Amino acid sequence: MSRIFEALKQSGAAEILDDAAKAQNASDLIQQVPVESNAIEDGPKFSVASTAQSRLVAVSDEHSLAAEKVRVLATKLRHIAARHPLKRLLVTSSMKGEGKSIISANLAITLAKHSQARVLLLDGDLRQPTLDSKLGCTVSKSLADWWNGEASVQQLLHKETHLPLWFAPAGQFTSQPLEVLQSSRVTDLLNRFNNMFDWIIIDSPPMIPLADSRVWASAADGIMVVVREKFTQVQLLNQAIEAIEPKKLLGVVMNDTSISESRYFPEYYQYASKPAEKQAAASV
Repeated sequence: MSRIFEALKQSGAAEILDDAAKAQNASDLIQQVPVESNAIEDGPKFSVASTAQSRLVAVSDEHSLAAEKVRVLATKLRHIAARHPLKRLLVTSSMKGEGKSIISANLAITLAKHSQARVLLLDGDLRQPTLDSKLGCTVSKSLADWWNGEASVQQLLHKETHLPLWFAPAGQFTSQPLEVLQSSRVTDLLNRFNNMFDWIIIDSPPMIPLADSRVWASAADGIMVVVREKFTQVQLLNQAIEAIEPKKLLGVVMNDTSISESRYFPEYYQYASKPAEKQAAASV
């Protein structure tokens, strides 16, 4: 099982991150939003896969160090959201294979489980979607079906049986992804989701070489970049970070690291104190 280590940084928000680590009552940090309709409760249901192979430690191995690090990350994000607008969170990477989808899924599950917030996990990879298989969700309708006029919003929102968690699968698109993402229909759909959920976690394609993530980034309130030790290429990572609007860049999530538990915390604080561009390069 890969261990998930994170270092979250927001430019000019060091005080917020320090306070977040001290947050005790997660229920005080929930953003209450009006719910458009209770009809989403009646949509298709699924149960998150809880096997070790799924790598969803938020479900399968709650007492592990990896699951604890995801909980810390979720707490920090909730605390930031209590002070600054942060509902649509984009999780991306510089290249394929860095584990962004696993991070997205674990984070969404953790937010739903420990904050009682309504969380939507949106598969934003319209070219090679993978979240449905990782979650163990048998898809009935998807974003592609909605785009083609073959499904309603209620039908594409799959509700987790035991959590306030919904999943919107991408499906198989015949239209060009950029055409879809840049349409006013998708903008209107995201605005509609805003009135239905407290958190919208968007798992997007890698930043390079595709332009899809940049479109998602323009609609996001905050962005996290996933990097994988001994895998991520520094040059590509720097290019990805340069393409992100600085005020939206929350920081990076270190995935699959070999840093030992005893050494993690000192290196975490040193790492988090560096400027965003340097911290990304120094982490690989």
